[in-house]
Amino acid sequence: MADQVTALLQAMDDAEIIAVTSELTVAEVLVKPFRDGNIAGQRAFKTFLQPTPAFQIIPISRDLLEEAAALRAATRLKLPDRTTTPRNQEPNSQQDLPPARSSGPTKEIEPI
Repeated sequence: MADQVTALLQAMDDAEIIAVTSELTVAEVLVKPFRDGNIAGQRAFKTFLQPTPAFQIIPISRDLLEEAAALRAATRLKLPDRTTTPRNQEPNSQQDLPPARSSGPTKEIEPI
């Protein structure tokens, strides 16, 4: 898994991809550091989870939550999985969700 994370971060640094997540990620990744009283872990995640040109953090909106509920009803994705799934640039697009695997030239990173 370390190789996958390294490849992901390198692709972001090289501007090959833009990573997108939602604000819900903050709550998800901080659970264990809070539970363990790990202040350094909390700081590390808070530092890493800052928006950059290669890493976008989208706010949770009612529309996004409704989309997540609809997708969760139709698939096995859990709510956090849907709110961190990449979206097309145009909001409310009928093609909002990318296919699980792309046959096109776009570089795709597998979820880890």
